[in-house]
Amino acid sequence: MNMSCVTDLAETSALYAGFAASFRYPEEAGNWLSGHEFLDAFDPGTNPAATPLSEAAYADIDTSALFEELVRYYEHFGLRRCETAALPDHLSVELEFMHFLCELQLVAAARGENTDPVRKAQQDFIDRHVRHLLDGVLKGLLGKGIDHEDKAVLLVRECLEFVEEHRGMFTD
Repeated sequence: MNMSCVTDLAETSALYAGFAASFRYPEEAGNWLSGHEFLDAFDPGTNPAATPLSEAAYADIDTSALFEELVRYYEHFGLRRCETAALPDHLSVELEFMHFLCELQLVAAARGENTDPVRKAQQDFIDRHVRHLLDGVLKGLLGKGIDHEDKAVLLVRECLEFVEEHRGMFTD
């Protein structure tokens, strides 16, 4: 086992957890955006011009079909949604799931097990959900004339670049 790969995966996992925290509602938010900045950028209930963080806002499929697909991903890996949790298509939930998959891969690697199934799940989830959602959020923010240097735009861009870099690990 290549230890630099394990270190990279541990860092990748931690970064997913950090980004997930940054996209949670203000009472849970990380420190990238203040509560006001977060609500103004991402909460349509607070600001009608805000850009939603839910994949359903950008999906080409029915919301119930999207939720069913996401729940199947989560349940396949033994996860269940509690009633008070964010909806399964929220960006913070999808990023937290990627963190979880990275942790599963780390455990499998430490045990000398085949990590291909978890790697394939990561790749598929990024391709089918995370990239699409982040791209939609970024286009939504920029389409509303928000400055390219706005903290919300920078956060989304940074996360998208990170996801693309992680996605690139699957072709190496």
